[in-house]
Amino acid sequence: MLREIEVAAARVEHLIVEDAAVSVLIPLQKRNPGGAPDLTRRTLRCPCRARVLPLCPVHASRRHLSRLR
Repeated sequence: MLREIEVAAARVEHLIVEDAAVSVLIPLQKRNPGGAPDLTRRTLRCPCRARVLPLCPVHASRRHLSRLR
């Protein structure tokens, strides 16, 4: 689950889809002293076993990225 502000600040390059997991780099609202944004990483694993679940975060991320292309 993400807060609205986290989703609004996320970019396509912040979404990393791997074989069985998806990671989102979330920009924190506070910046470090150098001015660059700090990022935190949240990872969700694929819960699908026998069949693909429509709300699986990994498969939903793959569909989302293919639609953006």
